[in-house]
Amino acid sequence: MSSTADVLRLILTNLVDAVRYSENAAEAERKAKETREKGQKQLYELDGLATDISQAFDNMTEVPEERKQELFKNVMAFASIAIEQTRSSLAKKLAKEAEDLEQTSVAEKTRFFKSLESFFAASPLPVLDRTVNLKFSGGAYSAVSRYRCEGAIEYEFTLNTSDTRLFRREFLLAAFRKDLKLPVRLSKTWLRKEQVPDYERLDQYVLVKAEAATNHLMATFTDPKTEATVDVVYSRSGNESFITAEYSDPQGKVLITSEPLLSKHLDLAALKGALNQLLRSVLELESRKLGLTRLYADDQDALHQVDSVYLLRKVLKVVAPEGKISDEALRGLDVDILKERIRVLGSRGGVLVEALGLRDVA
Repeated sequence: MSSTADVLRLILTNLVDAVRYSENAAEAERKAKETREKGQKQLYELDGLATDISQAFDNMTEVPEERKQELFKNVMAFASIAIEQTRSSLAKKLAKEAEDLEQTSVAEKTRFFKSLESFFAASPLPVLDRTVNLKFSGGAYSAVSRYRCEGAIEYEFTLNTSDTRLFRREFLLAAFRKDLKLPVRLSKTWLRKEQVPDYERLDQYVLVKAEAATNHLMATFTDPKTEATVDVVYSRSGNESFITAEYSDPQGKVLITSEPLLSKHLDLAALKGALNQLLRSVLELESRKLGLTRLYADDQDALHQVDSVYLLRKVLKVVAPEGKISDEALRGLDVDILKERIRVLGSRGGVLVEALGLRDVA
């Protein structure tokens, strides 16, 4: 984000909402459990009522046995119907209450998830390391972007490849450079004394996986017919760039760039140009976020296991490491909205007040 104030706005909207939805979900889940437990007790009492009636008749000693049996029969016939009707009605009522609460919990969890998704989609935290991973399987590419941020926070988004020109179908380097060849082995011919290279048409190999960082690319290409593979590593620094290339087939592996007799036949400029374009194209997928699939804080699953308030504290610690928001950032916020957001958190509002040093605002 462009400023601390911008990040705080995201925290006060998306992240505060996430805490609220998470706690609403937990509360609804707790009430649903209590309702089911209470229902079990009530139904158990109803089930015991027939036994209580029977015992009451057993304790009758002054009424003649014949009349007692007739009365018992009539009472039990009526009681059984009444008990069953009450039991059925109560069971349905309690089940409906519990199901409504469980549905509320599911809905609140969805809101919690979407709020976190909106927050992290904006890349609000300083990123220490980011990568985009691309994989070809089943005739289609899947892609994810991974982020490691300050505060031991890590998250992952799936990316949309289906509407991209390059990755909506199998990708060949021919899209960037045709006739791109790799010298993979040396052989002799009867016309020449020196060894000559055998070439593979790399531009006809399919990209099967890639991992891209800002200045680094690792990619694997495969020939669908021969199942030969080429692994390349491309990195750049300023005006310089570097490549390693390894070829593998049933005959073995060849580290092309480490073999002087092979590497001298390698068109480095053409290969670097194609890989640089591929690096840019893979990194551009980052802007096509589909959904948050993973979120960890201190190596703990923050989507399913971590208290949302703990996550809020972690994020606030990154934004205000000294426990005090700058006056400049505070001036960029609407104080009334800030107070309202603190109230939204209820008893948890102190988290914002304490973490950002906002005692005067609260």
